[in-house]
Parts: sequence; structure tokens; C-alpha cells
Amino acid sequence: IMQLDANMALITAVHELLVQDWDGEVRVLPRIPWRWRSFSFDGIAAAGGFRVGATVRGGRCTQVRITSTRGGTLRLRHPWRNGCRSPVGN
Repeated sequence: IMQLDANMALITAVHELLVQDWDGEVRVLPRIPWRWRSFSFDGIAAAGGFRVGATVRGGRCTQVRITSTRGGTLRLRHPWRNGCRSPVGN
């Protein structure tokens, strides 16, 4: 059981680096380590029925993807230097 708890703590910590939701806002990539130069992820759940994904290339956010499973309003905090592209669509 101890090993399972440690594994879940690691997953939770990585999730918090990628997506945070509190105070009614969703923050994408609020705390990415500087060594994470290029990566992408999809499908992380955020409060309000939203699924979040993003792409980072060369240490910069190049795209954020958000879909809603329930409809509703999303408050998104923008933490990126030099902007980030968000695709138009569903």
C-alpha cells in the first residue's frame, strides 16, 4: 500500500505542475520545470467538466486545448510569457 500511495502522490504532483484549478479559475502550465523543454498532454480533468491539453516546444507554450464535457463558462488564467496559441473549434 505504501508504494501505491507514493505512485499516486507522484501523479498528483505532475498534474499540479500541468493544470491547477482553484478559486474558480483554471491555470494551465503554472509551474513547469525549466528542463521540460518539449512535451504535450491531453485529457487532464479540471473543475467544471473541462478537459485540458497543451503543447510546449523549446520551453514555450505553443498551444492550449480545452474541451467542455458539460458546457458552461471557463475562467482561464493566462500565465504564459510571449503568448500561447489556442486552437479554434470544439
